[in-house]
Amino acid sequence: MPNTYSELATDVKELYRARMIKLLRAVRNVTDLTLSSPGFLEVVSGSLDLLAGDPYFQFCNLRVLEVLTWVSRNCMDVIAYLVKISPNIESIILTIERAELNSNNTGGDWIIGSSFPSLPCLKFVQIQGIQGCLNELKFLQVLLEKAIVLEEVTLFSSKTDSPDRAAQLMEFKDMLLKYPSASSSVSISIQL
Repeated sequence: MPNTYSELATDVKELYRARMIKLLRAVRNVTDLTLSSPGFLEVVSGSLDLLAGDPYFQFCNLRVLEVLTWVSRNCMDVIAYLVKISPNIESIILTIERAELNSNNTGGDWIIGSSFPSLPCLKFVQIQGIQGCLNELKFLQVLLEKAIVLEEVTLFSSKTDSPDRAAQLMEFKDMLLKYPSASSSVSISIQL
């Protein structure tokens, strides 16, 4: 008996993916969406092409997206996609579960800002448990570039006793503050 999704047979994985996509389609008219399982995002990431192939699939009423996530490329891909197809989103609240940094969350050219639409309603972004990795930085960079009425970005780091980790978070903060913003009134607060 498999213990994780990755250990499942291919046909069972496809069934799970199809059911998760069906679930997303069923809730596309919600105003507030809370996804409390990073595993859900990992499963959906394998089927993003099915969603992306439907130009009419959008979360037009979504105002608040709240997600418990990992910083893996797969999870961040799904979050970025959900933001892209939510033209009226006002708030994004992410809670990042502590994860070991590895090649799946520290690199890659996975978010292309030019293909990301303008976010005319996004006003608030909060991320709890910021890790200071490249995927987070790229995601925030795109939000800063595309959110024209963004008012507040609040980041809370995960607790750390490591001097190396503290230095990494300070470097992350410095890099983030250098990015240009489409909104002239954005306030960025980072709690280290």
